[in-house]
Amino acid sequence: MALADDLGCFRAGEPIAARPVSRPERLWRWCQRNPALSALLALVVLSVVGGAGGIFVKYLDAQEQAAIARRKAKETAEALVDRDLALAQARKDAAAALASEKLANERKTIAEEREREKDHQLASSNVLLAQAAWDSKNATVAR
Repeated sequence: MALADDLGCFRAGEPIAARPVSRPERLWRWCQRNPALSALLALVVLSVVGGAGGIFVKYLDAQEQAAIARRKAKETAEALVDRDLALAQARKDAAAALASEKLANERKTIAEEREREKDHQLASSNVLLAQAAWDSKNATVAR
């Protein structure tokens, strides 16, 4: 009689007395008895797992983008420092070039003044020689 009862329960998809039914087997049988509800629950579970997976992937992507942004910000800051150093050096070089040009102009002015003074002294010497030659009645030298 117990065997017939167990066979009837087995055909009905209910637990039998011969051995206890494990949890996974009970779940499987419940899914077979309620296919619409089990499919709906499976879709909900898959949606939750898929959504969580998608969120996690986007989180990892955001972390990577943040790391890239930090790296680019650091590179930009370093480039700005390099630019500022180069600009300061260019200003220093320009000031040195300006000072050098000013010194060269001053030296040129001094050289031009000395040239004029030399020409003036030469002209004065020529006049004095001509005057001396005129006074000594040496007309050929006076020319």
